[in-house]
Amino acid sequence: MLPLPNLAAPSRAHRRPLLPRLGAAARRARAVVVFAAASVAVVALPAFATPAATVAAPVTAPAAPGTAATAVLEDGGLNLADSVSVLEDPSQRMSLADVERAARAGRFARTEHDGDDLNFGYRTSALWLQFTITTEQPRLLEVGFPGLDDVRLYAPTAGGGYVETATGDRAPLSSRPILHRHFVFPIAATGGVPATYYMRIASAGTLTVPLTLWSERALALHDRTTYAALALYFGCLLALATYNLLLYFTLRERSYLTYVAFTLSMAIGQASLVGLGNEFVWGRFVGWGDAALPVGFALAGVFGLWFTRDLLALAKVSPTLDRILLVHIAAFAVAVALAGASYRYAALLTSVAGATGAVAAIAAGVVAAIHRQSTARFYLWAWTLMLLGVATLALRNLGLLPTNTFTIYALLFASVVEALLLSFALAYRIVLLTADRERLQREALATARGAEQALETTVAWRTRELALANAELESTLATLERVAATDRLTGAWNRRWFETAAHAEIERATRHATPLSLLLVDLDHFKAVNDRLGHAGGDETLVGVSDLIAENIRGSDSLTRWGGEEFVVLLPQTDLAGASTLAEKLRGLIQHARLPATCPVTASVGVAQYRAGQRLEDFIGAADAALYRAKARGRNCVEAATPAPHLQLATGSGA
Repeated sequence: MLPLPNLAAPSRAHRRPLLPRLGAAARRARAVVVFAAASVAVVALPAFATPAATVAAPVTAPAAPGTAATAVLEDGGLNLADSVSVLEDPSQRMSLADVERAARAGRFARTEHDGDDLNFGYRTSALWLQFTITTEQPRLLEVGFPGLDDVRLYAPTAGGGYVETATGDRAPLSSRPILHRHFVFPIAATGGVPATYYMRIASAGTLTVPLTLWSERALALHDRTTYAALALYFGCLLALATYNLLLYFTLRERSYLTYVAFTLSMAIGQASLVGLGNEFVWGRFVGWGDAALPVGFALAGVFGLWFTRDLLALAKVSPTLDRILLVHIAAFAVAVALAGASYRYAALLTSVAGATGAVAAIAAGVVAAIHRQSTARFYLWAWTLMLLGVATLALRNLGLLPTNTFTIYALLFASVVEALLLSFALAYRIVLLTADRERLQREALATARGAEQALETTVAWRTRELALANAELESTLATLERVAATDRLTGAWNRRWFETAAHAEIERATRHATPLSLLLVDLDHFKAVNDRLGHAGGDETLVGVSDLIAENIRGSDSLTRWGGEEFVVLLPQTDLAGASTLAEKLRGLIQHARLPATCPVTASVGVAQYRAGQRLEDFIGAADAALYRAKARGRNCVEAATPAPHLQLATGSGA
């Protein structure tokens, strides 16, 4: 029999700053570099260190049914991967009784695995695991992958039956028999008698099942180191996010904001991946606890690739690669949207986009380096390692790489190195920007000394030129304002200008208690004029009528083409009687006017006087109602709006 190997779980830390620009910021960046280097040493060492072996009670885990293998349980834990037989349940409906019958029929089979842990990739089946343990002391069984949806352990009882303990990341945190970031089950002492256990695993995500048997002391020692390293890792992420957020508020450069979003998204995904999210943050929110893993990594993909586009100015350097990254960003965004409806498809899409997006982002770094971008070298090294970590994790999730310490924690190790390299990139960018600023200052000073006398002459000349330009501009603006406010055909004011002028006149009439009247002039049967003379002749008729009205009103009055063959005349300081007199005069002038092709034209006129508190729409509506009465009388006449009984007409001059 082969002894089962020790399994020491690693820990991790992650960093990733961006690009500020001042000397003081350079000093802060150097501090970040030193801190990141220290983080690498502190976080990476526990990943490869195996705690000192302490002999405990022997544990037996058979390598195959009917045989026995004896190994010494050390403080590093006992990996059960080689001691497990597997039965696949495609229907996910098998009961424990069905499974026991299948075991007696020899349907359980030993699974082949390349790494330290069992990884079955993405499956719609449920998996039943069978293993036998003999121990003199109580033990703890750890399932070291917190993303499993449904984990059920069936432990044998003294009476020959089994007791079920059910948990999973879709179950409340309180369902776990031992509060832990992973799923930990107590294993009772068997008194030297072999005890067969069954475990049912089902999940919409990848079916990774790291099984480790611990003594209570061994797990405590392991957790102490692991939790300390994870705390440092997430502390680094939060410190980096805060640092770069402050830089964003100072510099207002979007790349800092996308980096902060990337870092926080990575923190969400990693917190879910290592189980700390469910244990400490969102344990009470079962739905989010299930979706946090694909959503966190998919958002990290969105913002990480967007940061790449910003940092490398990829739209200018390589539009083709920029479009490829946008396609991957869209794929990650779709994965985020899918997470609530289908965890499996969201996780698969995230894994595939992560693997291919890593290649595209590395290619972007190569192209930027070829174009001699100052930060491309650091980006290329940093993101090559980082994205290789992403690709490794994605390929492991897809079952294309073995599951072991390296593939499980490749992303975390890579993120630590990435943080260090991007810290150097930050400092290098600041140095370059500071040097450029000093060079520009020297050049500007030299230019200022040589151009001082010429500047005085230029200023005087430019002052005169600006004065002329301002005068021309004012004239142009006045012309444009006039054009914008007048009707292009008749030269009368247009409706837009009228509304502004009418409100001003209403305010003036209200303030000074003076009358204000309005004429609404409509040419009768104007369609017949167009039919007889054509549109050109009709336009000429409208121009003639407009000119006729304009010649017979005061300078304080205003003429507006209201639309089609309608005109509005606004009469300040004119009461209803004076406005009616003017309306009758204009009607007669239009009737006897010599217009194009001797085509006779008549007009109907509605007259109204403004009354206090009346809205402009009601004022115009009163004149319009009077105009309709004139039309009803047979046209070619004047009708005045009937004043309200309470209307007090102020005395004013007629038109």
